[in-house]
Amino acid sequence: MIQTLARKFRHPTQFHAWFSTRPHPSTQIHIVPQGKLDVWACTRLQLAPDSAVEPHVPHLLMCMQDMNWPVASGVAARLDRLPATALLEPVRTVLNSDDDGWKYWIIQHLIKGNNSLVGLLEPELQRIASSPTAGELKDEVHTEAR
Repeated sequence: MIQTLARKFRHPTQFHAWFSTRPHPSTQIHIVPQGKLDVWACTRLQLAPDSAVEPHVPHLLMCMQDMNWPVASGVAARLDRLPATALLEPVRTVLNSDDDGWKYWIIQHLIKGNNSLVGLLEPELQRIASSPTAGELKDEVHTEAR
């Protein structure tokens, strides 16, 4: 296929410029762990640019549903390097969900170390801290939200 594409261009730099702007079809799939033991994808995730990671934030947050999973800490470390605006809506969705354990891990490992994200999610964090649901009380999410 590469030789066929190379014949379409008169100069090699035209080919390389065209090819480098198109991601390989498998690139994006392989930066998102396919299971809790997919540490190879987690390794590739660390090297991926923000522009490749940002579209996958909701799926990557799922890897943080249990921080005891082998991929969870690597995913959290990579997400922590993204701008707060890229994390805002997916994290807000988690905080408004019924999965209290997931909320706990997200607050503890992603929100607490990111002052920008804390500021943007202040209403949700205050709600959890001041009037937690029964599940948030049971999982001690309210203590993490303070």
